[in-house]
Amino acid sequence: MIARHSVTVTIDVSESTTVGETDTNMNGVILAYAITVPALAGTTTVTLNLEDPNDVEWYSKASIAEGATTVVTLQNTDCNLNLPVFGTTTVQVTASGAQSEDQNITVVFLYEDGS
Repeated sequence: MIARHSVTVTIDVSESTTVGETDTNMNGVILAYAITVPALAGTTTVTLNLEDPNDVEWYSKASIAEGATTVVTLQNTDCNLNLPVFGTTTVQVTASGAQSEDQNITVVFLYEDGS
């Protein structure tokens, strides 16, 4: 069964903080995701990282544009990139510049539910 899971990551207003993260629970294989990034201060892109419960980074995608929704499909006819997830997954978004206001970034995952 294909499931949809949405999380919001907030990069708090700060003179130095550029990373926002949140923990979420999914069990299965990620098929695709969409990330919506608002207009940002001091940068034009963000990086999305996914970490396992032991803080091991197992997926990273850089150069995701601000002011847009970017859709990334992880399975196609040429390549089957399996991204299994289990239990707690940390979703982390990094901007290269500090933000003058809180920035909420939404990530929507489509995954094959293994529950």
